[in-house]
Amino acid sequence: MGVAHEQVEEVAFASLQIELLALAAKVLVSVNHIGEVDAASASTLLLFSTTFPRSVRFCVRMIDELLHQISGTSAGDYLNEAERATGALLARLNFSGVEDIGALGLHDFVDSIQIDLNRIGFEIMQRYFLLRRDAPPASAEAYVNSRMQAQASMQQEQQQQQ
Repeated sequence: MGVAHEQVEEVAFASLQIELLALAAKVLVSVNHIGEVDAASASTLLLFSTTFPRSVRFCVRMIDELLHQISGTSAGDYLNEAERATGALLARLNFSGVEDIGALGLHDFVDSIQIDLNRIGFEIMQRYFLLRRDAPPASAEAYVNSRMQAQASMQQEQQQQQ
């Protein structure tokens, strides 16, 4: 009986969190867009806001900044696939708007963002959490050197095959 009660409490708490987030978004939309809250203004806030800390664009920008801090790579450049994928999604969000949602439909637009976020998560796991001998280099210089060595090895193999 105790486990079932805890599960009910967890579901109730999750439901309350969702309602609070929806209410917070409604309040923010009303403050930013005087008048009725509509789908376009709510979507703009939750997906594209640069100042609302729970918007997708804000969160992706923070992920991008943190990944660059970890690798030491300057903004706009990338050292690994996680940084590249995050930068690509951030650029897409920076240059998208409600009209892009209308072209795809909200569900498909959000699905495409979720697919990109899942890929970013996978790339972060591959880069930073898997323990392996062939882990990617930690600096840009080491990366360039490893690519040059790989290219030289491939050229040697091709020459040996001829």
